[in-house]
Amino acid sequence: MPEYVSEQVYSRLLGKLIEYKQFLQTKIGLWRENVTFLEAIANQVHKFHVPELQDRFVPIIMEEIPRGNTQLRHAASKLFVMILAHQ
Repeated sequence: MPEYVSEQVYSRLLGKLIEYKQFLQTKIGLWRENVTFLEAIANQVHKFHVPELQDRFVPIIMEEIPRGNTQLRHAASKLFVMILAHQ
């Protein structure tokens, strides 16, 4: 893929990911969906070398660690570690 095309794809993806994550944060009781979302991103983060993705997700992840249940904290921690490992 040419570089400008991949930048457009990443830009659209980032917007959709942030929008989806904000939607999940507004809904109380959707912790399972949050866990699924964070684990899916953690499993795919090695494919992205986009600092904007990391810049936008680290604050969101850091919010989940102290306030989430055990599964949510584990998923957030896994994503945080994967971001650090692949930045």
